[in-house]
Amino acid sequence: MAGLSEPVVYNIDVPMSLKKKESAIIPIANLTVTGVKVLQYDPKASEVNAAKCIHIWNSTTSVFAPGTVCVLEEGRFLALSPFSPMLPNDDQLIPYGFDSSVSVFRTFPSEFQVNKTVGVQFNIQKQGTKDKPKELILTHHVVKATQYVVKNNSTLRNIDKFYIDHTADPSLGGFVIKTTENCIKSVTGWSRYQFSIPAQKEITFLVIEEATHSTSVLLSALTSLITFITRTAPTLLESKVLSQGVLDEVKNVVFQAELVSILRKIQQSDQITDRLVKSWKEGYLIGNEKKVLLPQKLLDVVSQIVELERKMSEASYKVNNHNEYIKKVFLNQDRLRENIKSMEKVHNSSLVDRYLKDLSVEEDSLIRTRAVIDQLEEEKLKLQEEVKNWKHLASLEAAALIASLDA
Repeated sequence: MAGLSEPVVYNIDVPMSLKKKESAIIPIANLTVTGVKVLQYDPKASEVNAAKCIHIWNSTTSVFAPGTVCVLEEGRFLALSPFSPMLPNDDQLIPYGFDSSVSVFRTFPSEFQVNKTVGVQFNIQKQGTKDKPKELILTHHVVKATQYVVKNNSTLRNIDKFYIDHTADPSLGGFVIKTTENCIKSVTGWSRYQFSIPAQKEITFLVIEEATHSTSVLLSALTSLITFITRTAPTLLESKVLSQGVLDEVKNVVFQAELVSILRKIQQSDQITDRLVKSWKEGYLIGNEKKVLLPQKLLDVVSQIVELERKMSEASYKVNNHNEYIKKVFLNQDRLRENIKSMEKVHNSSLVDRYLKDLSVEEDSLIRTRAVIDQLEEEKLKLQEEVKNWKHLASLEAAALIASLDA
């Protein structure tokens, strides 16, 4: 039995013996305890009905063992109810049915519900010989309000004792009940409130619970950090929950992560494009703050790479155009040769001379075009070598910056 270290033993005044296969009801003790009729509302038992109960106190020096008890009223049987063990001075409710004359409504008014952040700080962890922040800890204060509306629909009966048994929300590590008005009994996570309700009257009662809990944002979760900076931080900064120093440090974490991402792209030199370089020059925007992350020296290097690659593309474009021109000349020369061949037996030397002259002009043009192509190809090789050197320099600069950030 809970609360006892030994079995419950009752001594009867008159010893009795029973023969084999006999049975008997044996009176052990005739004790008077204090009790009163009450109505009890417990939403865990019924969301809409109040239970009729006898609230008893063990005012004797005896221990009552568990079992079942009969509830009688003026000799009439009302119910057979479970009975919990009782030590001296314990109390309990003995239910014997539901009351239909009382209506109970339980709501959660939105205007009383509160969920706000009350603290922001870094969780610092040691990495090697240095202390570095690992995550951002947000402390939240939550208020949960439950409103009970109870109406006595009877036209004659006054309710002297109406109990509301309220159990706190166990989520978020457990809420703490703060309402003490009309409270007659309270333990951790549970309170009982007592009211008197005249006939045809209604009462409204609000129970407040509070909880404090923490959430974390990993500094490696950039999307969550950016959301915090752009959406949550302005309100917290205005209410002075968040300091400007902590916000600046969070922004620096995001800026540094973005800088490392840019440097990785520079190390993979094939990812340096004109559009990216323009965005790097304009700066990275978080909220209302824009910051150029790359040092000017490295910006000049990647700009030079983009310019050289632009010249290479232009040279390749010219080479392709010249090659297309050569193909067209070859086609036209084939046509002229066919025409000359077809006029071998025709005495029209002036037309043949014209065809030959055209062939000669086009041959001269081909020579000039090939010379231009050779010059462009040579220029492309020089540009490729320059681009290779600049990319190597950019990769070294990026690697050095990453190493300095990790130090």
